[in-house]
Amino acid sequence: ELEARVAFTTFFVCILGDLRTYLTQQTPGTSPVVDKEKFMRFRNSSGDTPGTAMFLLCGNFVRGKIFDSFVEARMLEVQLRRTVPEDAPIFALTTNFHRSNKVDFYVNNVRNSVRQVASDADFPGRHLISWNEGVRRRVTELTSAQAFNGDPVKALSLLTEDCRESSVILIDAVMVLWTRILEGKGMQWKKALLALQMFRNLILNGPINAISEAIDGFASIRTLRSYTEALRGQNSALIREAASEIYSLIVDLPVLFARRRQFLNTRRLERDPKPSPLRKETRMVRGINQFRNVHIALRPAGASVAPAPPAVDDLLAREAPNTTASAPPPRGFSEDLLAMGDSSTSTPHHFAGGGEQSSANPFDMTTLSQAIPSNNYDASQHPTLSNSAPVPSTFRTQQQGT
Repeated sequence: ELEARVAFTTFFVCILGDLRTYLTQQTPGTSPVVDKEKFMRFRNSSGDTPGTAMFLLCGNFVRGKIFDSFVEARMLEVQLRRTVPEDAPIFALTTNFHRSNKVDFYVNNVRNSVRQVASDADFPGRHLISWNEGVRRRVTELTSAQAFNGDPVKALSLLTEDCRESSVILIDAVMVLWTRILEGKGMQWKKALLALQMFRNLILNGPINAISEAIDGFASIRTLRSYTEALRGQNSALIREAASEIYSLIVDLPVLFARRRQFLNTRRLERDPKPSPLRKETRMVRGINQFRNVHIALRPAGASVAPAPPAVDDLLAREAPNTTASAPPPRGFSEDLLAMGDSSTSTPHHFAGGGEQSSANPFDMTTLSQAIPSNNYDASQHPTLSNSAPVPSTFRTQQQGT
């Protein structure tokens, strides 16, 4: 664990630890800006020449969004002059040590600084190393093909409680479980079976984050439903059955959460067998088979129903229209804005054929082709239209002169 932390931290500090390799201050007193070309020139001078794998890796990394976010966070630290806390990551502690003591970011210097910071007895995160190693050791022993030395039920219960306390323990446990599932082939089929059983216990009794971990490996669980890697068919059937149960729980989340509530209630009763004071009251609704008996159950002395309002003809209580009133007088064409008139009171139209037609059939093309209105216009039949607009006196004088 410690060697892995030292190796990864040394790699990232050598590449991104020195701010001068990717930040440039154009004028004194101004904020530094990112300079990606300067960073690539620095990598070229460090030995990562064009064409090498490291040069390609750095080029892709510079063009990504992660590099921009990282540089933005570092620039904010420089502008605000933040102090590095004691519980900061090893990367921040190492870079702060080099800047404070003015140590160059060479590989040997960085490796020694990282190891010194990580091996410090007062390092806040040092106790997590032994903790994570113990968690992985317990999961490995519980999923081993050999018999477990102790009570496996109690050990699994303690591991589940530890996973509920910290998500870091859950991540380490799930990492070992996926490794065991990949190793469960041939004579090692028992590792896959025990790993699936532990996974089922975590999604039912563990933290809710265990469901997310199971969904991330959904494809692997679905593949295990057709597992045939064991030497015996009955062993393969056990693995397929366990994988199918986990698969059905993942695809049906309401059922999964209902079973989680059931297991939670079981654990609560094991700790405190007394009935819960928050019990649902059901005495009042006992014996009520029909809705009409609700009033009798709630008020046995005298059940009554509120009187209904008086009946009215109209829900809006509006007066009915008087149907015996006389029909309105016929309207003239001047009262119609579009001068279309009323079909019941309008004068029959005279057509060129000499006949009268009150209404033509719009679907008879022969009749419509013959229904051509004549030019004989009788102004006496339309007195309202004979009163034309007044003519100016100058125009009237010109007409008389002509």
